[in-house]
Amino acid sequence: MDLDYGIIGNCRTAALVHKDSSIDWLCFPRFDSSSVFAKIIDEKKGGFFKILCDNEYKISQKYIDNTNVLETSFITQKNSFKLIDYFPHYEMGSKTELYKDLELHRLFFIEKGAPNIKIIIDPRFVYGSEIPNKRIENDHIIFESNNEKLYLY
Repeated sequence: MDLDYGIIGNCRTAALVHKDSSIDWLCFPRFDSSSVFAKIIDEKKGGFFKILCDNEYKISQKYIDNTNVLETSFITQKNSFKLIDYFPHYEMGSKTELYKDLELHRLFFIEKGAPNIKIIIDPRFVYGSEIPNKRIENDHIIFESNNEKLYLY
């Protein structure tokens, strides 16, 4: 098993992001919540969130200096793009208090060409035991199962 992962978090939860861009572990919205993505435990049933592109891309991963913001770069001769993964948090009134959004951000930046990519999001709630129903509403997709909900904007 390839265990080449970066970790992003916000002091409430954390996600493991594989070097190929796949989020393979995330308990959400807190560390003690059940998992949304658990591919690292079960590749078939665990669920993941991945950016898929052809095998010609050279993929590298690093943290942006002095942050826990993870940058994954995809490069070929003709095309290149970056994926930025992080959990946002903001200073509140005092510099010692942080507001932590219940959000995971994945941002794409096309740097060159016209990359052909596919986004696969396959959440599996409660450690892979529940496959959510999916529905599209206005500008987002809702994944829902029993008392669990996940929104993709």
